[in-house]
Amino acid sequence: MSTTVEVLAAAFKDAGTPFIVGHPGGESVELMEAARQRQMRFLLMKQEVAGAMLASTWGDLTGSPGICLSTRGPGAANMVNGVAHAFLDRSPLIAITDAYSRPTYETGLRQRINQQAIYEPVVKWSTTLDAKTVRQQVRRAMRTATATPPGPVHFELPQSETTREAGDRGGDSPADRTDGGCQSAVACTENSRRIADARH
Repeated sequence: MSTTVEVLAAAFKDAGTPFIVGHPGGESVELMEAARQRQMRFLLMKQEVAGAMLASTWGDLTGSPGICLSTRGPGAANMVNGVAHAFLDRSPLIAITDAYSRPTYETGLRQRINQQAIYEPVVKWSTTLDAKTVRQQVRRAMRTATATPPGPVHFELPQSETTREAGDRGGDSPADRTDGGCQSAVACTENSRRIADARH
């Protein structure tokens, strides 16, 4: 069975995005390795805003969601400007921020900040990844990022979830549908490419 990060990397690759860009933290190492195993590159940036802007530009030009990531706390806060750029330019983007596991967050003293509250005004959807539902979450993220108008979505990636076995949950409930009928990441990406072609 696949782990959480393997499900994510496979979905990103299937959507046509050949790289992840950003400034990684400890929780990101497993995702970087899962991407490498699928011949995806990791582009290391000096700071998070530049990574988010590069990824959003990829999404704008190709219609495939760009993928960027940051460390938790200060790194996540710094990446917000790049995600806001994607939101204002209507560029498909998936922004991933490292996060403490919930017990650690509740008792920790350093780098604790409500990252979802920071991102909420500049993303179409924000969620904390859970291994049991990651397949459903990544499908919804792809649909949401590429549905008209395109834009960014935000994943919090808790340390406790990265290498857990991914659940095999089936289809989405009607409440999870956020598009006009897009059935897969590939189909959503094709729709978004047509939009991108029309804009340029």
